[in-house]
Amino acid sequence: MKKLTSFLLSAALSAGLLLTAGAPSASAAETPLVLGVNAINDTGREGHAILYTPAHGEAVNGGTDFAWWRTATFEYSDELEAYVVVSVSLSVGGSSPKAPFIPEGGFVLCANVGNDYSAGGGVNYINTLSTDTYNGIASLNVGDTAYLTGIDLAAGTIDTAGSPYYGADFVSNAKITIGAKPDGDVYIPDRSAGALPQVTTDIGGQKTIDATADFTFTWEPVEGAEGYIININDCTVTGDGPAIAANVRTQETSYTVPAGRLTIGGSYSVCVSAYAEGRLNGQNTYESVFAVSAQAAESEFRDKTIVAYGDSITAFTGWVKMLGGRLGTTVINAGVGGDNTSQGLARFETDVAAHDPDVVIILFGMNDQAQVIDTGKPLLDPETYESNYREMIERCIGLGAQPVLLTGHNVCTASGYYTPGGYGLDYSTDNLNDYYDIIRGLAAEYDLNFIDLNKLCAGEKDTDMLAAGDGIHLSTYGHEKYAEWIGDYMLNEFEWKELHLPSEDTSAPEASSAPETSDDADASESASAPAADASAAESEAEKSGLSAGVIAAIAAAAVVVVGGIALLLAKRKKK
Repeated sequence: MKKLTSFLLSAALSAGLLLTAGAPSASAAETPLVLGVNAINDTGREGHAILYTPAHGEAVNGGTDFAWWRTATFEYSDELEAYVVVSVSLSVGGSSPKAPFIPEGGFVLCANVGNDYSAGGGVNYINTLSTDTYNGIASLNVGDTAYLTGIDLAAGTIDTAGSPYYGADFVSNAKITIGAKPDGDVYIPDRSAGALPQVTTDIGGQKTIDATADFTFTWEPVEGAEGYIININDCTVTGDGPAIAANVRTQETSYTVPAGRLTIGGSYSVCVSAYAEGRLNGQNTYESVFAVSAQAAESEFRDKTIVAYGDSITAFTGWVKMLGGRLGTTVINAGVGGDNTSQGLARFETDVAAHDPDVVIILFGMNDQAQVIDTGKPLLDPETYESNYREMIERCIGLGAQPVLLTGHNVCTASGYYTPGGYGLDYSTDNLNDYYDIIRGLAAEYDLNFIDLNKLCAGEKDTDMLAAGDGIHLSTYGHEKYAEWIGDYMLNEFEWKELHLPSEDTSAPEASSAPETSDDADASESASAPAADASAAESEAEKSGLSAGVIAAIAAAAVVVVGGIALLLAKRKKK
């Protein structure tokens, strides 16, 4: 039992990067969660809920980067006589490519929601099975047990009838039941060769390391092992992201990641298993490391509370998390996808003030400036936008916090990126530059710390900075550059300023000032993405533009202090 506890604990610690904090455990549900499967070891296509086994290869690949998919990895536990969830990746979007490795004693489940092309004479890939499985993966937690029916992993077959897999006549009896063991025949793998013991590393579950130096981790020799397999994945933007080390085999009991290979502020999963001819591989360790800059330990921000406040450009957590690694502190992510400044202002007390921040980094505008094609007008007019920004600035000053204003990037309209028209909106007009000019003017007027990211982006290619198939949100490279530019400014140019309110009027606009079309703004930020799922369980999250992966990052980064507003009013901050 000690071995099982160690296995689940290491998996859970690593998956802290990946999972929704506080999500209800599927195994605890009164009705077991059942995930359907419509393909095995096939090329990933739209509308697929597909299993990948070791017969497919050492990693999930083959014609897709799985950016728009949710994935879950399972390994078999001899002690539980069941498969166990060991990692889950929920974030979807052009900046969320995934490369989960396939454990020898397990499999990877991948699911997406297809698009409907029938209006143009094409195929409707949307089907209930893959949609339900895609939604169901969001309910998985590390440690959940799983049982397979209608699936033979060794033979690489599933029990299905009819075709095509997305058609109305297709029937699948291939199911993964989470939690309670179902009645009937359950697939049990051949474990007669016996599995090697699990590796124990010196990482100890989680570890913070210097990204600018070599990182070496070690482990105790495993009796009977001929060698070891190492997998390291970048989990900064999404769980099971791009591989840093993919199924690297070694006979040593240590492994070194060279300096500069890990991104400052990046989060990484580290998995090691033992292998030997004639034996089953040991269960993988699942541990995590957080890479920080050499200056982080001496940063003046290491004991400060910093909040990043904005829309989905902030909520898609990559640059926010990376920035924390540069500044030596956790940067609280208070971004909400789809928000304009009216909506952002309505949640200021709970999402910003409640944290009693020392610094508030503010970036809004992408949704405010989006132009309604039929009217030629932005969703939120410049006057209201400026008024809302003033209110945000003055509320920060009233808290004793230092506002740091940012401009953002432009929209990329190159082929394969953003195409105007989704939801009747155009994000790529010249409106954006006008709104950035408002930010520049306010920064000068209030004498605030200000980072003109738009100007810095001019020195980069839009196709490098932004995610393909999207054109609005940052790519992995874009997240890295944002973190680098903001971090460099904060460490070298930031000033603690004596700020004063220009007026005593800090009343907030009425909540009703938010445009009724804001939900469309939210959806249109991913207008080039595959169709969103319509599950009731996720409807509220989708309306706010907050994918389950983003909810996970925000929940892990921020704790809302109930009743903190009253305490805040009685407290005078000292800088």
